[in-house]
Amino acid sequence: MSKKTKVILGILGTLTPLVSLPIIATKCEKDKPTPPKPVPVPGGETKLTKVQLNEELNKIKISVAEKVTGPEVVSNNQLAVLSGFDAEKVNANIIEVVNVDDTNIKVKVEVVDKKDATNKSDAKEINVVVFSSTAKEQELKAVLNAELEKVTLGISDATKTGPEIQDDNSIITASGHDETKAKLKINEIQIENDTHIKVVYTVTNPNGAYTSDNTKEASLEVYSTLQKELDAKAETLTAVYSKETLINAIGLQIADIKVKDGEADLASEYAVNGLAFVNKEPTEEEINTGKRLVSFSITKDSKTSKVVQKSVQVEKSNKAVILDQKEKIKTGFELIDTYKSIETLEALEEGTVLSYDYKTFKVFSGEKWNSPDRVDLFKLKDNLSLDNLTKFYSERDMNTGNKVVLHKVAKGQYEIKFYIGNHSFNKEEKAIDVEQLTITGLNSKLLDKAALDALLESKATEFVYSTKTEVYAKDANEEGITKPEFPEGVSVLISNLTKNASEGSITFNVVISTTDAEGTSKSSDPKSITISEFKQDSLGTELEGLTVDYTTKTTKPSETTNIELITVKKGEADYNPEGITVSKEIVAAKANDVRGEIVVKITLTKDSQSTYKEFTIGGFTTSEFNLDDFVNGLTIELQNVANKAETLASSIKESNINVVDPKGNTNLVTISHEFSANNETGSLTVTTTITKDSETKTKTTKFTGFKIVKSDETLLNELREAAAAGTLLSTEGIYALFEQASQRNKYNAKNGLYVHQQTLQVGVSSSDSKKSKLVFPLKFQKEEFNSDSRYAELLKANWITSISGTQKAMKPIKQEDGSWSFSYVIGEKGTTEYTFSVSA
Repeated sequence: MSKKTKVILGILGTLTPLVSLPIIATKCEKDKPTPPKPVPVPGGETKLTKVQLNEELNKIKISVAEKVTGPEVVSNNQLAVLSGFDAEKVNANIIEVVNVDDTNIKVKVEVVDKKDATNKSDAKEINVVVFSSTAKEQELKAVLNAELEKVTLGISDATKTGPEIQDDNSIITASGHDETKAKLKINEIQIENDTHIKVVYTVTNPNGAYTSDNTKEASLEVYSTLQKELDAKAETLTAVYSKETLINAIGLQIADIKVKDGEADLASEYAVNGLAFVNKEPTEEEINTGKRLVSFSITKDSKTSKVVQKSVQVEKSNKAVILDQKEKIKTGFELIDTYKSIETLEALEEGTVLSYDYKTFKVFSGEKWNSPDRVDLFKLKDNLSLDNLTKFYSERDMNTGNKVVLHKVAKGQYEIKFYIGNHSFNKEEKAIDVEQLTITGLNSKLLDKAALDALLESKATEFVYSTKTEVYAKDANEEGITKPEFPEGVSVLISNLTKNASEGSITFNVVISTTDAEGTSKSSDPKSITISEFKQDSLGTELEGLTVDYTTKTTKPSETTNIELITVKKGEADYNPEGITVSKEIVAAKANDVRGEIVVKITLTKDSQSTYKEFTIGGFTTSEFNLDDFVNGLTIELQNVANKAETLASSIKESNINVVDPKGNTNLVTISHEFSANNETGSLTVTTTITKDSETKTKTTKFTGFKIVKSDETLLNELREAAAAGTLLSTEGIYALFEQASQRNKYNAKNGLYVHQQTLQVGVSSSDSKKSKLVFPLKFQKEEFNSDSRYAELLKANWITSISGTQKAMKPIKQEDGSWSFSYVIGEKGTTEYTFSVSA
C-alpha cells in the first residue's frame, strides 16, 4: 500500500470513528491473479469462493449507539450493529469484542456463506470508537446525586418492627425520584430505639452498574416491638359469654362478656379497654349464627394494643322465623272450645306432650296428624299465619319437633309451653329459641252440668217480673219475666209457666245451657221459680177457700161427664156469689181411671174479667193400669234445648227429654231412653222404654231440625268423588299462574314446578317456593265446598303427591300438548290417584 493511501485512510479514520472504512483497492490488488470460479455445492447450487467471502467481510461496517461504552459492548456484543455486507449471500458474525482503551474497542468479525455454513471468510478485527466510560460514569453519577436528593423514605407495612425491617429492607420504600433514572439502595439500618430506626441509603442506576457518590440518612418511625407483642397478645384473646343461662345474640349484654386468654382468665397485668358491641343492635347474621361481634383493646405498662374484634358465641336463633314471630305467637293461639276438647284435656295428665300440626296450625292429642282418635285442642287464631319454617319443640332438643307441653292451670283453664324453632334441611341453619314460650289464657267459656246447676241456683232469685204490681197473675206471660245476666254463651229457657190467680203468683221452670261450636250442648236441671205479689182482684180472692166435689162417684173418671153433679162451696154453703158467673168444666184429658180422679176447672167471670182454678176430685171407680193405653197416651217432647238449629243431635241427653202423660201416671212406671243421633242429617231417634212390673213397651219418637255437621270422612269422600269426576278444583287463573312460575330463575322443564303443600306458594323448588309470591288459589268448583272451610283444611291435610309417595308438595309438569298437570291422592297412600290438568 502506498504512503498516499495510508494517509487517506488515517484521515478517514479520524472523521468517522464509529464506522469502519471500506478497503481501497491498490495497484497491487489490481495485479492479483483472477479469483477462482465458484464451486458447486450439493443440490446444484454454487457456494461462494474465499475471495467473494472476504470481499463481503471487507464491506462490513460496525456501529454502536450513542453513549454506549466499551465495557457495555464487551458484556453485550449485540450492542455492536453490523451492516454493509450482502445479507442475501452471507451472515456476519461477531467472534470477539476486546476493550482497547477508554474510547476504543476491537471487534473481530467473519462472514459465513448462507448456502454452506462451513464456508467462512477469514476473521478480521475492526477498531470501533465508543463513548468514554469515564465520561459516562461522571454523567450518570451526576444524575444519581441529583435523584438522591429527591428521595423520601417510607415504610410499606406499618406493622413491622425495627428488627423485622433489618431482616427485610424491602419494606422500606422510596418516593419522589425518577424511577427510570435511579433506584434505592440501602447501605445500613440501625436500631435507634423501640420506635425508630436510622436508614443509611444511596441510589444506583436501574441496572445497578453505577452508584451515587453520596449517601443520606433518615430516621423512620416503626412499629414498636412492645406494641406488636401487645397487639399479638390481643389477637390471641377470645371473648366469651360468662353466664350459665342460655342466651341469644339479641339478649346478650356487654356486662356478661368476659375476655379470656385461652381457657384461663386474662392475667392481672393486662387491662381490657372499651369492650363494646361492633353493631349497636345485632345484625340478622349475628342473630342467625349466634356470633355477636365485639371490639376491645388491652393495656399493659401504659401501652395500649390496637383494637381487635372477636365473636362471642351464643345460641343460634333466626330473626325472621323465631324473633319476629315471637310476640304474635304469644297471643296467637286460642282454645278450641268444645265439650269434646275440654273432656279430652281434663282426662290428660299435667305435662302431657301434645302434637302440633304445622300444616293446619293446630295442637292435638295423639301421635300422628291422621290418627283416628285425634282431637284438636288449640289452634292459631284465624287472622294469623306462620312462616313456613316455623317449628315448635317441647324441649330444646331437635328430636322433640312438632310437640308442645300441656299445663293445666285449673279446670277449664290451660296453658301450652314450647320453644320456637327454625326448621331447615341445612343443619347449620337449624335453631331453637333459648326461651320457653308459655301461651296463657287458654280458658274455656263452656260450663258443665254441675257448673250450670250452681250458676242457675245462684241466679234464681234474680228472675223478676218488674210490672207485677200492675198485672194480674192470670195475664202474666214469659215476655214479662226479666232474666238475670248470665255469662256469654249461656242460654236461658223458660217453660211450664203456670199462673195462680188466687194467690197472685206465677211459677215456671228455668233451664240454662251452653252449646259449643260443634253443636254439643250441656244443660242444667230444671229449676222451679215462683214470683209472687202480682196485682190482686176480687175474682182472685173469690177463688180462695172454695171446695169442689162431685155428688155421685159410681163411674170411672173417664166416663164422668155430668157437670151438673159438680158442687162448689165456700165453707158449708153453696157458692153462688152475686154478680159473678160460675162456670164448671170436667177436664177429660186429665181423668185418671187408675187413681179414680177427675180434674174440674172452675171459672169465675165478672164483667169482662175472668179467672179460673183447677181442682182434683178423687174417690171415683178405679181400673187396672193398662200399659198399652198408657203408652198410647204418652207424648215425648224435647226440653231445655234453647236453639235446636245450633244443637247437635248427638248432644241430647236424658235431661233434654220430657215425657208427658196428661193423666199423670208416670210415677207408676219405669221409663228409660235410648238415643240414635245422626249429625249428618240433623236427626235424632229416641226409643222410650216403659216398664210396669214385668211388662215392657216401647215408643219411638223422631226429632229433626238439629244442626247438620258432616264427618271428616264424609267430606273426604265428597272431595274424592269430585276429584274422580274432574270437578274438584277450579282451573280459573291456574294456567297463567303456572306459566308465570315457569319464568322463574332455574326452571327446569323436566322437574316442573313446586307447589308448597302448606302455603300453596309456587316456585321451581322447595327453597324457591318459600320466597315466591305466587300462590296456588285453592278454590273449588262446588260453591258448597268453598263456603265451608273444613273442605280446604281437610284437602290440605290429606293431600299426597302420588300413590306411592308421602305427604309432599304438588309437582305440576308441562305436557307435550302445552297443558299443565299433576297427580295426587286424597288420604292414605295406596288409594285412588287423581289428576289435575289445566290448559290455556
